[in-house]
Amino acid sequence: MSDAKIEFQEFDLDWNTLKGLPKNHLVVFSVVSFAVSEVNALRKLFLAQNHPYTKIPSIDSAGNIARFVLLRTWSAKLFEFLEFLKSIEKRKNDAIISELSRDSQHQVNNLAKGEGYEVARCLRHETANHYSFDAAIKNYPHISEDGDFNLYTHNFGGNDFFPIGEELMFNARLNRKWRNIPEKQERDRLFNDWLGWCLEMTDALVLIHARFAHGLIFVPLGRNDMKETCYQLPDYLVGDLYDVIVPIFTERAGA
Repeated sequence: MSDAKIEFQEFDLDWNTLKGLPKNHLVVFSVVSFAVSEVNALRKLFLAQNHPYTKIPSIDSAGNIARFVLLRTWSAKLFEFLEFLKSIEKRKNDAIISELSRDSQHQVNNLAKGEGYEVARCLRHETANHYSFDAAIKNYPHISEDGDFNLYTHNFGGNDFFPIGEELMFNARLNRKWRNIPEKQERDRLFNDWLGWCLEMTDALVLIHARFAHGLIFVPLGRNDMKETCYQLPDYLVGDLYDVIVPIFTERAGA
C-alpha cells in the first residue's frame, strides 16, 4: 500500500498555557472551534456522497437518504452557529466577546436571511434535530403520491432503509414550505439556493473562527508561531472527494 502526504500549519498549545486565559474567552473559542470542526467534517461527508443517479428508484432512494441526512445536519449546525453568535453578543460585561460577535454577524449579515437561511431555519427544528409528531401531521397533506413508500431490509442492518420517513419528514416539509410554488424548475432553484447557502456559510465560519482565534488566543498569548508539518499516511486516509465516493451499501456485517 502506498503512502500519501498531508501538510498542515500547526499552532502548539497545552492546557497549562490555555488555562491562563479568561475562562469565558476560552469557552467561547472552544465552541467556535467545535462548530467549525463539525461543519467541515459534515461538508466532506456530504461531498463524498455525490453519487450519480442510477435511475433505479429504490437505489436512488437509498442514495438520497444518505446524502440528505448529511445536508440537513450540516445546515442545522450552521443555523445553530448563527444563534450562538447572537447569544454571546448579549454578554455586555465582556466587550471583547461582544465585539467579535458583532463583527462576525456583520460579516454574515447577508446570509442570515433569504431562502437558504429560511430552509435551514424550518428544517433545523422539525427535521434535522427533532422527531416531531406535530410537524409530521402538518407535512402529511403535502406528501407526493409518486414518492417511494417501500420498505427495504437486508441481512446487514446498516443497509436497511425506509423512505416513507424521508417522504413525510423531508420531501413533504419542502413541499409544504413551497406549496405556492408549483413549478419544479423554481423549486430546484430554491433547493440549490439552500445548498449554496450551506457552502457560503461554511466558508464564512472558517473566517469567523480565524477572527476569534486572533482575538482570543493569538493576541492574548502574544504569539502566532504557526509551524509547517507534514505527515505520511496510508493512501486510504487521503483522497480527492471528486474521485472517492463513500459507498451507499456495505458488504460486511456490523455496520
